[in-house]
Amino acid sequence: MAKQTGGVFFLRVEDTDQKREVENGVTGIIESLRDFGLTPDEGMINETEEIGEYGPYKQSLRKDIYQAYAKHLLEQGKAYPCFATPEELDEMRAKQEAAKIRPGYYGVWAKYRNLTVEEAAERIKNGDSYIIRLKSTRKRRQKNKTS
Repeated sequence: MAKQTGGVFFLRVEDTDQKREVENGVTGIIESLRDFGLTPDEGMINETEEIGEYGPYKQSLRKDIYQAYAKHLLEQGKAYPCFATPEELDEMRAKQEAAKIRPGYYGVWAKYRNLTVEEAAERIKNGDSYIIRLKSTRKRRQKNKTS
């Protein structure tokens, strides 16, 4: 589609989840694309090398870029630090699945969404682990029930 519309086909590799990293995974992706006649214009060309003007093409090497945008979103109130532990998230998902509701971190389940700036800053100062979550402002629409 990129070629048909005058765009650029680039390959950016998500490598930030170290627990799920696969040895020679980038090479595998590149070879799989090649099997289908697809060759990226930019991006990773093997495990360690890349070509193109819009790198880096490994997500883990884009940390500075993402941190700048995360800070901007935090300052605008469009994101927030979430301190949910893996155990809390597992418990939440189990409760959602038991109740047969859509699993996810939203609504009443988003318990760290409305912390004050002072509360969040104190937790960060204390060394609590956190991630940055986007703050959705849109309410989920209910589907009309028909008889």
